[in-house]
Amino acid sequence: MIQAGRFLLLLSICLFTVGASGQTGATGAAPVPPPANQVVAAQSFDVNAAVNAYLAKMPPAERARSDSYFEGGYWLILWDFVVTANRDVVAAAFPMVSENARPSRTSS
Repeated sequence: MIQAGRFLLLLSICLFTVGASGQTGATGAAPVPPPANQVVAAQSFDVNAAVNAYLAKMPPAERARSDSYFEGGYWLILWDFVVTANRDVVAAAFPMVSENARPSRTSS
């Protein structure tokens, strides 16, 4: 049974790699460069200006709500620590619970 499982695993890996190599789309032809006007437009795009233009469209109340949500990220770090510390204290206080939660280590 183990031999058949290994064979199927090896067969699926081989089929996946053959299928993935066919997905590259390489036809042997040289890639066509984009038109010159698109290259200039891509090089002159300013991300900061675009973000500032988008934020200028946002109403002040909505912007304040968004800022308060994202600036409170440190509370998530604090609560993550508190929950993890409590879990560790419970696991240390009740070792039977943590031992029963682990899968058995018997070999079949």
